[in-house]
Amino acid sequence: MSQRIADTSTRTPRLPLRLSRRRFAGEPPSVKAARDWLRARLTQAGVPDQPTDNALLLLSELASNSLRHASDPDDHNGFRVRVHLCRNGLRVDLHDDEPPFAMFIGPAAHDAEHGRGLFLVDAIADRWGHSASPNGSGMFFAISWDDPPDAAGEPLASGTAR
Repeated sequence: MSQRIADTSTRTPRLPLRLSRRRFAGEPPSVKAARDWLRARLTQAGVPDQPTDNALLLLSELASNSLRHASDPDDHNGFRVRVHLCRNGLRVDLHDDEPPFAMFIGPAAHDAEHGRGLFLVDAIADRWGHSASPNGSGMFFAISWDDPPDAAGEPLASGTAR
């Protein structure tokens, strides 16, 4: 029998969340539900405000596109969202059971109500893309951020309490 006692004071704290996923119904209120779900996950994990806001906007765009481009809007099986977190970044995947649709990134007409979603994704995300499989199509985006000075091991401004 071992008499070793582990020193836990030097262990690196574990991220409270690394991977989370959820399925949402194929109806417009699910876009807000997906945003609320993602916000709760990112808040729990301590993701900074700006990357959180950007992720929520991009998820809204991808979820809206999933519903808007459904082959049969009355029989949409919904979509699945998965978020992967690491220390300085996140990746959000959205998959549905629909066949892939043609993507177009370009200027929308001045008075158009639609057509700017992928332009926003392209402008805000550090990386993004799409995939297709026999189970449907999917899109993802990735956002990264810098550590705040305190977390990166750099000194805080003088007079700042830790």
